[in-house]
Amino acid sequence: MPVTGPSPAAPSSPAVGRPRRSLVVIAVVALVAGLLALLASGPGAGAQATSTTATPATLGTTSTTAASTTTTASGPSDTTGVRPLRIRAFGDSVTAGYGFFADGTEWPITDLLSCRPPAGEFNDRCSSNSTLGPGAPAGQPQFSADFGLANGVAWPAQVAKALGTVDYANYAVTGSEPADWMDLAPEPDAPDNGYLHGLLERLVADEPDLVLMTLGANPLLADFLTGPYMACALFSDEATQRQLFLDCIDGVIDEQLVAQRLTAIYIEVLSATTDAKVLVSRYYLAIPAIALFDEWQVQTMVDQVNAQVEQAVAAVKESGAEFESRIALAEPARFNSGWPGTGQDATCGATLPADGPSHQSLVAQVMLAARAGSEGFCASTDPWTIDGDTGIHPNRAGHEQLATSALAVIRANGWDRPAS
Repeated sequence: MPVTGPSPAAPSSPAVGRPRRSLVVIAVVALVAGLLALLASGPGAGAQATSTTATPATLGTTSTTAASTTTTASGPSDTTGVRPLRIRAFGDSVTAGYGFFADGTEWPITDLLSCRPPAGEFNDRCSSNSTLGPGAPAGQPQFSADFGLANGVAWPAQVAKALGTVDYANYAVTGSEPADWMDLAPEPDAPDNGYLHGLLERLVADEPDLVLMTLGANPLLADFLTGPYMACALFSDEATQRQLFLDCIDGVIDEQLVAQRLTAIYIEVLSATTDAKVLVSRYYLAIPAIALFDEWQVQTMVDQVNAQVEQAVAAVKESGAEFESRIALAEPARFNSGWPGTGQDATCGATLPADGPSHQSLVAQVMLAARAGSEGFCASTDPWTIDGDTGIHPNRAGHEQLATSALAVIRANGWDRPAS
């Protein structure tokens, strides 16, 4: 989904970056060519995912149907007299579990093009909480009957399982951004404004105890990494161009009003519910194999997006004591890059100590190792992101990291049981 407003001007002079930049471009072009060839000839492109669930819960369903009843009816009866913890989730692809079908299987790289969010109305296809598979046309999201609880892929589903509740619904929609969830009218340059606000109203009508979410990275990271703002990548020498790079990306972030929009969404959820606690997860480091950015640039972009999330949470806390104790942040463990000079681990092959064995996707590790060259790279066979989208979204192990950090905050605040 394109960012509204004018694109920032491209840097006026070439970067003073490392001399291997031209080799990186060649390698990336070769990788992309190989991926496109695979996508064109590989089996299964355009096939619908096999659904293991029955009645889909769509955008138009009222909060008293599948969202509130099917998740509880299938669970064990409560013999303690205490009702189950009611968990709801919303937000973007990280919360939706993009990269997996409703039956819990991870889709292959051959489905990449047909699984990308469609232009216009995001339909949540190829996500763990959706019945829609590759090639499903744009339109209203369709959720599986249990919203992905049984497959246990997405981190909110893992949290719900860990807390022993079946009163669960995950309304997250892959590709969505803050403006989609707000009570905004569509505009010519922003036709999707407010498109998902009905889902947010449905969520608050469920009167959840706990709301889990990631939101704010779209469309920023996509536009920076593979879209119209890739020009920022030309500021590649950290020693001399770091501030120029920050200025380049911060101008786009400010234009999108990310912190302000997130603040409004958080306050809407809190003010429209009686006791709901909102747990917001920060984003993790993910380095796509096809990105032209250096490791420090990707890390900086993720840090700047997270700073917007943190600013929004802080603004809600400062708005009054009523909300201060009902919102919190979770920070997943670092998704190590394995890149030289990023940490204190001097034992795994990098000339300068790396942050540790890489948790990036295997396809991304191949590219990173090629770019590191003689400087060395700290590789591993323990990826936390998937190969299917070239290394952006979490695999099951990555979602487990998000769930673990979320559970720590939930239990520390005593949010692991209903308020009444």
